Amino acid sequence: MAGKITSMSTIKQVLIMHRNGMSNRKIASALSIDKCTVNEYVRKAKTCNLSLKALLLLEGPELEAQMFAGNPATDTRYVEEQLRVCDLAKAIKSSTYGLMVSTPPCIVGIA
Repeated sequence: MAGKITSMSTIKQVLIMHRNGMSNRKIASALSIDKCTVNEYVRKAKTCNLSLKALLLLEGPELEAQMFAGNPATDTRYVEEQLRVCDLAKAIKSSTYGLMVSTPPCIVGIA
């Protein structure tokens, strides 16, 4: 399922099984996940700046940051973009022509 949240323990299991020489197809079968998902995790681990051993030593948030860089949950660019949208909406609202434009929901506590 696309967009499904995967626990970091599942990713660690995939990496451990891969390190132990198990094929991606067997890993997928053993963990009841799609083979393409296993392929993706293994590919991301190989392209990571850290070794497989180092990745397995990381805790959940650190592992997620290494494996899924660019994720809105861990990437400050997403928050910065939301702030720009809120600032633009406020500017439009305060202008003569923007009186009928509503402000989009901003990040609570930041804008």
